[in-house]
This record gives sequence, C-alpha cells and structure tokens, in this order.
Amino acid sequence: MYVTNFYISKMTGALCITVSAPIVDDNDEMVGIFGVDIKFEDWVKSVEQMAEATQIALREEYDAKSKLDRWV
Repeated sequence: MYVTNFYISKMTGALCITVSAPIVDDNDEMVGIFGVDIKFEDWVKSVEQMAEATQIALREEYDAKSKLDRWV
C-alpha cells in the first residue's frame, strides 16, 4: 500500500491524499492498481464521527456498568 503526501487537487482545489495498492491474481502477479483520492476535509469528518460514536458507546457502557454496580 502506498499513501501520498498531502497535495492540492488540480481538479477541485481541495487538500487530498491518494491511497493505492496493487491488485494481484492467484499467482501473485500484479493485474492492476486500486487507488482512491481522499479529500482531507472528508477524512476529518469521518474521524470526528468515529470519535463521537466511540464516545457514545463508552458512555453507554459506563452507564450500564454503573447501574449493575449499584445492585451488587
């Protein structure tokens, strides 16, 4: 897998990175390349959403454990 440094997209003007990896067949011969351009802004939003979901899950776990601890 290869990840580029950040760059400004000539198409959109957005800050981006490109992630790419070879596609290999059953004989380990490269038959293509998979690549994706990721806008930094979209990546940051995804990370923020994952952090928020994690925080919610941890809060629910903490609350559930707290309820159990009260009855022990």
